[in-house]
Amino acid sequence: MKKFIFASIILAMISMINSILIPPHPTAKFFQCVFLFPVPVLPNITLSPDPLVAGKLNIFTISGKLDKDVIIGDSFVVEFVNREGLSPLFEPFTMDICSRTGIKCPIKAGTALNISEEVLVPADLPGPDVFAILVSIGDIYDKSSVGINEVDPNYHPIACGIAVYDN
Repeated sequence: MKKFIFASIILAMISMINSILIPPHPTAKFFQCVFLFPVPVLPNITLSPDPLVAGKLNIFTISGKLDKDVIIGDSFVVEFVNREGLSPLFEPFTMDICSRTGIKCPIKAGTALNISEEVLVPADLPGPDVFAILVSIGDIYDKSSVGINEVDPNYHPIACGIAVYDN
């Protein structure tokens, strides 16, 4: 019996030491990106898996109610940017929201929205201390002044969230 109690105490101590020495995996923490655009944060943004796995498909999910209508031409955008200066590291992922099966536009402000999309995480994604993840919804094309395939340099999304990984 003494050996059993001793073994239990040793196992408990090893478990406590491991929890102290091995930090948990960092997770993405999304914040408002008001310093980029004067917009509300996306109500809820989740990643699966979290943390991201470079070179693999990752599911980005946004859900909640937006303060503005989602209209034809609005896109769901995922971009990996440099944490310092927020310059793009790769070509952004864009998906036309209204062209998705089961989504009817316009989606009025205050209506529940739930979109999950698989996004390929770049294989050469730098370490988490170098990049941030920018997720937004809006019209990335200014059809009045540029061609349909040219990204509008004055892009102002209707919703936006930015995440960094911190230990």
